[in-house]
Amino acid sequence: MKNIIDNIKKKEIPIEKVIIHTQLQKSLGEYDSIGPHVAVAQRMVEKGIPVGPGSIIEYVITKGKDKEKIRDRAKLPEEISKDDYDPDYYIN
Repeated sequence: MKNIIDNIKKKEIPIEKVIIHTQLQKSLGEYDSIGPHVAVAQRMVEKGIPVGPGSIIEYVITKGKDKEKIRDRAKLPEEISKDDYDPDYYIN
């Protein structure tokens, strides 16, 4: 376990291993609160990628500024580089 944590801290884990997969349970307009998967799904729609109930949303949590919401730090895997993910998020 210590090896895995060290590898995450050193950002030696490939992006593919830190991708979070979450399924949309309803249409985007039906969500009362905007979680990271909903925020990413909204960006996907803006890019012309169709999503809806049942869609699997893949995202990575990136480093952010103090007090920045997790949903604002959630990015599509293709939007980030190898060093962009937030190791502290994945460890804690």
